[in-house]
Amino acid sequence: MTTLTAAKMHSPLGPFHLLFNEEQLLYAGFSDHRSPGVRLPSTLRTYLAGTRVADTGDISHTGISHIDALKRQLEAYFNGEVIDFDVSLQLYGSPFQLSVWNYLLTIEKSGTRTYGQVATESGYPRAVRAVGSAVGSNPISIIVPCHRILPASGGIGNYGGGSDRKEFLLELEHARI
Repeated sequence: MTTLTAAKMHSPLGPFHLLFNEEQLLYAGFSDHRSPGVRLPSTLRTYLAGTRVADTGDISHTGISHIDALKRQLEAYFNGEVIDFDVSLQLYGSPFQLSVWNYLLTIEKSGTRTYGQVATESGYPRAVRAVGSAVGSNPISIIVPCHRILPASGGIGNYGGGSDRKEFLLELEHARI
């Protein structure tokens, strides 16, 4: 049986949860008063069936080097520093989802794209709605920057962590909206 490590850190946007296997980040996401715990996307739950989670609590007490390194990177990010996250990721999803999420990793800081642009640039020009679904099921918030995807009609659009958080993240990155 595989054991995963769960940790939580405080951010300006509320509790931010992380889930790691031995060396790789599997999940990163917010919780709030509406859903105080970790809500793993269904794609991730499917792949993690039969695993045990060891909850370390607050991330400042882990003593695990790669988790502590990510904590420092996230703190720098939330302080407005432009950084490249240096963390090994393990993404679980369909080949289509993986292609969309890998494309998201190529979007420059302060850059945004529309769902249509993501569909075209990731090789699926007629799959705008499917791209929207893949973006919405991204299991690793901030690091896989789904918040940088905007509707073509304008505005901020939806975000799994709430549109107020999406707006905060885009402003933090000085993104073009």
